[in-house]
Parts: sequence; structure tokens; C-alpha cells
Amino acid sequence: SEADTCAVRVSLALVRAGARIPGRVNVSRGPFKGQRIEPLQTRLSLLLTHASLLGRPEIYQGGALAEAGIGQRRGIVSYWRRDAGGRSEGHIDIVGPDAAETLGCGLVCYRDAAEVWFWHLR
Repeated sequence: SEADTCAVRVSLALVRAGARIPGRVNVSRGPFKGQRIEPLQTRLSLLLTHASLLGRPEIYQGGALAEAGIGQRRGIVSYWRRDAGGRSEGHIDIVGPDAAETLGCGLVCYRDAAEVWFWHLR
């Protein structure tokens, strides 16, 4: 389902931008055949912390603090424990200001996430 492919989509976007992801899965066809991607949000987020990729993220405790801190910037956001119910699932997405000049996510923003990592892309 589309909800389970967030890390694949972000990995492919990074590969298209020229990044080399040391992921566990090879792209099997298309213009990026042979490139590696990472299908898991947790592992992709940890890989991105390496200096050779995006480095240390800004870390926010809670979605509301993240939205205020990210503001109008564009980047990659990783949600940890994405809902207030304490479920452990995460989500990774590309974010930027939407038409209303608020934080907009490629698929969905988890405003109730317990922790949010953000990498600013210039």
C-alpha cells in the first residue's frame, strides 16, 4: 500500500538527486537500475545521519514543536512514534511550505508524533 512505501519514495527521490544510499535493496529496473535504496523508515533515517549523506538532523520533541521549528523550510522529515497513542510506527517524507504557507508533507504530516527529525535541504 502507499502508506507502507514512504522510505522507498524518499530513497528514490534522494537517488534521483544524486545521493548514494547504502540501502539493502537494489532498484531492479528503470533509469536507476542497480542503485540501492532503503525500504524501512527507521533504517533510512539512521543512514541519513551519516556525514556522507545529510548529517545530524534537527530533533524536535513533538509535532507542534517541529512545525514551529521547521517553518517555511524544505527538507526531509522523519516521524518517530507517529501518534499520541504510543504506537511505534514511523514515517519519513519530504516537506515544504504548502499554498497556505504552512508545513505541507508529500503524503501526510503526523502532528502528534512523539519525536521528529528534520534535515533542511537547500
